[in-house]
Amino acid sequence: MTQLKFDALFRAALKDWPEALDLTVIETADTELSRYSIRGLGRQAEDIERRYFGKKDEVIRRELHWALYTVIHAAARNITSLRVTAIRAETVRSTFERRLRTAADAKDGEWEAADFALVNRYFEENAR
Repeated sequence: MTQLKFDALFRAALKDWPEALDLTVIETADTELSRYSIRGLGRQAEDIERRYFGKKDEVIRRELHWALYTVIHAAARNITSLRVTAIRAETVRSTFERRLRTAADAKDGEWEAADFALVNRYFEENAR
């Protein structure tokens, strides 16, 4: 049975990322940095997500890694390197759970019944 407690998921997800990230090179950006990309960051996230393709907990793992990417990307606007252990779990959790709810409410067409059930179980096990 898949472990669905957020803290355990978060700790496991951090292990998938390099300990330190180089966020030095902004490849494309507008003048206010409202839209920008960081060299290698998107590919890093995609490579990590690919590890979970076809797994029973794919939707949980991929959405969690996308939430981590989102938080890292936002931080990269202001910093040039980041140790993943410095990422606040609550910030990732908020982004992660918002993404899960949005996808579940929209009846994501790529999800199967088991995915929706897994997401429901996640929220049941992580009720605050």
